[in-house]
Amino acid sequence: MLRFTCARMLPAWAGAREGDVWFYLESFLVHYRNLLEFFGKNPPNKTDLTIWRPELIWTQESGLDARLPSEDELRAMQQVGSELWKKYEDRNNRDDTISRYLQHCTTFRTAFKQWNPQEMMGELHRALELFESHLPEFRPASNSDVLHKP
Repeated sequence: MLRFTCARMLPAWAGAREGDVWFYLESFLVHYRNLLEFFGKNPPNKTDLTIWRPELIWTQESGLDARLPSEDELRAMQQVGSELWKKYEDRNNRDDTISRYLQHCTTFRTAFKQWNPQEMMGELHRALELFESHLPEFRPASNSDVLHKP
């Protein structure tokens, strides 16, 4: 959904209605933040699926156990995620986290905040690429049959 939203948002900025631009931006930020938590929040909450607990993802039940990333790959994903978590979501380091603009009606939402989705996608690219390489027949949502059914 992150890629799908980003792909729709960038062309929309060129002439779409303001509401459409805000819709795509908010959707992008929600999905981006979720992936930051997946890759970067440590320690995770008890019920979180996260790269920090690979044994919950690559299990015999899921059929993914044979595709478990190496320790080096897990560390690489965790490092990217941790750096981006600190940059965009760590409230100890900054006041203008993604969450503060999305989750609550606060004064943060009334102030202008510049977001750069292309840069953000580039920053997350390596972690996504590594993770997806350990999934069978990965199809992003933009290629999903769900989106193309009548």
